[in-house]
Amino acid sequence: MDETTREEARTKMYKTMLIEDTDRIVYRDWDPSNPELREYIDVACGCNEETFGAQTLQFEYRYCTGKIKMPFTKADYLANEDIIATVKGLGLDVEKFWFALVFIYDYVETSFKNCALIRPTSLNKAVQELFKKLGEDFTDKEIEITFKKGKKNIEILPVVKRALLEWLRETYQRECKDKPIRYCSIETGKFEEVFTNSSYRIYLATQIYRNMLNNILGDKRPKQPDKSVSLNRLLLISRICYFYEFTRNDSFLYSDDSLKGIIKSCKGRVPATQPAVYW
Repeated sequence: MDETTREEARTKMYKTMLIEDTDRIVYRDWDPSNPELREYIDVACGCNEETFGAQTLQFEYRYCTGKIKMPFTKADYLANEDIIATVKGLGLDVEKFWFALVFIYDYVETSFKNCALIRPTSLNKAVQELFKKLGEDFTDKEIEITFKKGKKNIEILPVVKRALLEWLRETYQRECKDKPIRYCSIETGKFEEVFTNSSYRIYLATQIYRNMLNNILGDKRPKQPDKSVSLNRLLLISRICYFYEFTRNDSFLYSDDSLKGIIKSCKGRVPATQPAVYW
């Protein structure tokens, strides 16, 4: 296939993306005919065999039509020597990483703007959340279980308590431990929630980047011939959060200590939300 034929095919694919009458293709560096460009985004989505690429198509539409309003450009990204050096040093593809970087920014930003609060609805998710609070190594003696009927508390026999706790442990081990449980019960009827806390954005971005990098790179530690180039993944994420303008604290550029502080302080506090544009 020559370049002219390829361009005609790409143009047709761009046209199929347009949804609204006012939609226009703004960015053509995303080539819909090149599936390799999707690789890092598909990983960042946390996609499995059932949901492979589910959010990538939404990103593709938003990116190509210019609906993602980011405070940076591709030229800014390519000119950021620290980020680019680390991306290359880790053996990552600079072009694929650009699209993942934009996707994660958009997903995080829309997760706290015009979003909906969600709550766990499945039994397995509720059990999983309960074990986060109890810990996996709790003993029967540490737990008290009572029933309440009207204003009257009814204590249960130890044998009943043991049976209930045993069921909880078995359910957790069999159905919940280390398993992703999807849940999307919308607490509010409209996507109107707005959270301005920048720490929430930093925390969520960090979680997505860590999962993506771990899935792409695993435990692989590339050689570091140039000692001036940092291969610290957490420092890379810290610098990206600054690049995103999630923080004005320039200590994020030189150390991952500030990021570690946010991870610690926000754990368990970030609201579970559903962005409207990635619904």
